[in-house]
Amino acid sequence: MKVDDVVNESINVYKKNFVVFTIATLIFMFGSIFIITIAPLFLGLIYMSLKAIQGEEVEIADVFKGFNYFILSWILLIVESLVILVGFIFLIIPGLLLSMMLLYSYAILINENRGAIDSIQRSYKIARRNFHFTLMVGVIYWVLSLLGFFTAIVVIFTTPIISIFTTMAYLKLKEKEDSVASN
Repeated sequence: MKVDDVVNESINVYKKNFVVFTIATLIFMFGSIFIITIAPLFLGLIYMSLKAIQGEEVEIADVFKGFNYFILSWILLIVESLVILVGFIFLIIPGLLLSMMLLYSYAILINENRGAIDSIQRSYKIARRNFHFTLMVGVIYWVLSLLGFFTAIVVIFTTPIISIFTTMAYLKLKEKEDSVASN
């Protein structure tokens, strides 16, 4: 499994659903002004990513599906943020590593129908078993995030690509684990 394959597949999924993801990202950005909607709207982007990757038709209204997990989305966001903050308190490197190790937690929450803490633990375990791959995914994630952060208009494009990319990476790792488990 190669990270560049995941990048290319993610970009292809994004291109096929460009308009829907762009509008959903604008909804996410404007909806995030209210703060209380940040976590469920982000989870809605992950939900959309899962659907798009699986070849299902994605609709703009799917961005609101994260509200079905309102409490879980906030528990996940708060606990994950605290864990990463503790990592940053112990120097920058542990915080960066933890943020990479937990990249898959939102996709796990929805795809595997797990609780917030369980999703964080599962993400950590998957990332630890596939550390080099996750490290490369994390670097690409941070580069895209910084690109979006420093150029406000680009964030409209980097946000859905990040969502699709991290979700695709998780699905590839899950597929790998499932094939190993069945053999």
